[in-house]
Amino acid sequence: MSFFEAITSVFYTLVNTFRVGDILDIAFMALIIYALIQILRQTRAVSLIKGILFLGAAYIFAQIFDLRTIKFLFAHVLQVGLIAFVILFQPELRRVLERIGRGRVQNVFSFLNPRQSVE
Repeated sequence: MSFFEAITSVFYTLVNTFRVGDILDIAFMALIIYALIQILRQTRAVSLIKGILFLGAAYIFAQIFDLRTIKFLFAHVLQVGLIAFVILFQPELRRVLERIGRGRVQNVFSFLNPRQSVE
């Protein structure tokens, strides 16, 4: 089987198994990711996210090169990471939950309309 035939076979399999639900799933996840990015851009959390991404890259680096001490430290730090995340992002999480709690779905996705003022 040639390379072209292998690619064609994979593409054919993907097209045949792709459903409308998959398109909706991808679109919904894209909207959620976009919403999170827009919410984070309006806060001071951007620098914290950059720090978390840096730590994630360091963890992957430690996994690839089998750096035992760093892996040990990350394993123990990650155990309390969720609690630290909630504490660090408490104001932003509260603001998002308040926006959701106001009852109108339009308010949750207000970032989609740039003319509408953000509270």
